[in-house]
Amino acid sequence: MSKSAFSFGAALVPLAMVVTIGLASAAKPVETSAAGTWSVTYSGSPLTPGPLVLKQVGSGIVGSYGTNGSLSGNTHAGNPLQVDASWKDSRGVGWATLIFNASYTAFHGSWGFGGRPANGTFVAERVYNQINTTGTWNVLMTGEMAHSTQLVFKQTGPSFIGTWAGGHIQGTLSKGSEDVQGQWQTPKGYGPINLKFSADGNSFHGTWGYPGKPSSGVVNGTRAPQ
Repeated sequence: MSKSAFSFGAALVPLAMVVTIGLASAAKPVETSAAGTWSVTYSGSPLTPGPLVLKQVGSGIVGSYGTNGSLSGNTHAGNPLQVDASWKDSRGVGWATLIFNASYTAFHGSWGFGGRPANGTFVAERVYNQINTTGTWNVLMTGEMAHSTQLVFKQTGPSFIGTWAGGHIQGTLSKGSEDVQGQWQTPKGYGPINLKFSADGNSFHGTWGYPGKPSSGVVNGTRAPQ
């Protein structure tokens, strides 16, 4: 079997390998639900002093805020972007109305105590997580040949560089993004590479190949124990 042009093994790559990974677009990812962490700005009295964390459950939501604060609600029958919710915390119980924009990147609404007029209104923006790749990674490439190695990633803001005995990887991973795509290159060839990081930033998987051809193999990485 011939040796792969894309190899992590130092013996198979006499010169440094460079992989440049960039986002296909700098735009924020398309959201499809209310799930996530939200930064809320209030007019009037605040419902919660800190972030609001929401999870999607069927057509409804459940959420948490502050110290032991909880919120749950269902989609309004006449407006799929409106959630009619109830909340509960140390102050008592009450209601809240959340109206999301079509891209689920923001919402606005009002809240109050049970059976009373609104105590305040609010607007909210989604908080995007910044995955940090800094650390040592165990990486396995499969395809034409199987190779494994350890990469050391160092990240500054969205930019990172990974080094190992045979070369390095460099790229950009912007806030809110888990998917990156770019190009690998060695003295023996080049081609596309696509990676997807897990939401917790502790693993990634992807594919690599040659220009104009189907994927030639798979790349998997896991963060090494500290």
